[in-house]
Amino acid sequence: MQTIQIDIADNNVDTFLTIVSNLKNNMVHNIKFQGDTHYEETKAYFHNALEEIENGKDTLLSQEEYDKQMDEFEKTL
Repeated sequence: MQTIQIDIADNNVDTFLTIVSNLKNNMVHNIKFQGDTHYEETKAYFHNALEEIENGKDTLLSQEEYDKQMDEFEKTL
């Protein structure tokens, strides 16, 4: 048996895992995922945030509005 190490860009991990999972049975014996140990949690958080923006439950601030709100917040500290 051979071991191969592959570095995958974060935005391609799902695609790569889909490809690997569709290989013939017994072709891949062990998959170890190293990197962001909170990847799935982070992915779910941003997916939920995007859905809330798309459904109108939340808004996406412009950089200018974000900077303004952060300046106002920092003054309260």
